[in-house]
Amino acid sequence: MGDLAGKRVIITGASKGIGRAIAERLAVEQCALALMARSGDLLVQRAAACERKGAKARAFVCDVGDAGQVAGQFQAAIDWLGGVDCLVNNAGLGYFARFDELALSHFDEMLSTNLRGPFLCAQAVVPAMKQAGDGLIINLASIAGKYASERGAGYCASKFGLMGMSECMGLDLRGLGIRVSAICPGSVNAPDFRQGRATRIKPEDMIQAEDIAEAVVYLMRQPSRIFIREMEVRVTKVS
Repeated sequence: MGDLAGKRVIITGASKGIGRAIAERLAVEQCALALMARSGDLLVQRAAACERKGAKARAFVCDVGDAGQVAGQFQAAIDWLGGVDCLVNNAGLGYFARFDELALSHFDEMLSTNLRGPFLCAQAVVPAMKQAGDGLIINLASIAGKYASERGAGYCASKFGLMGMSECMGLDLRGLGIRVSAICPGSVNAPDFRQGRATRIKPEDMIQAEDIAEAVVYLMRQPSRIFIREMEVRVTKVS
């Protein structure tokens, strides 16, 4: 299992939730972290918290659905890091409503953040990874990218798309030494995502953000000769 100290990592959606947990976990591993999110003040706090753990970290405010922002901020991040070893495409959001009641604005926002965002961000890191002949892209997908659910039409559409794109990315980029992995969590204890979704699982029995952070560490520790195409994470107890 590889040593992660000094690995240069870009994490999107790093200001809270799963992104925050991933950043803090990789800070313990002494990675160099470029943290991205739309919320600047909170992101600066996260970077400072990672630095207190001994990691090199900096905040880069970026809306991943905005091509101009991605181009500018990713170039700035790669220049600051001196390259990039791993991209964690974590930024995501969900609105849940019956199909005929789902607002078009919510549908568009989910596609922009959950699908367009990973596309733009991955394209932004490929040149540096291609030059290095090595790299890892981790896409935070979802069980909702494999199985349909009531009130999940827009969210499932974005995550089904991400799963398809992730698999194609893996096929296209493996010859360049770039590995692509998708993590598909089940029920995560994230209040923003629980709104509008029915679940019988107690919060304490749900997947925690820290569990996904451990999955990211596991993928990053794998030798460059292999990649894990997909990791499905499920809860143990269902009430």
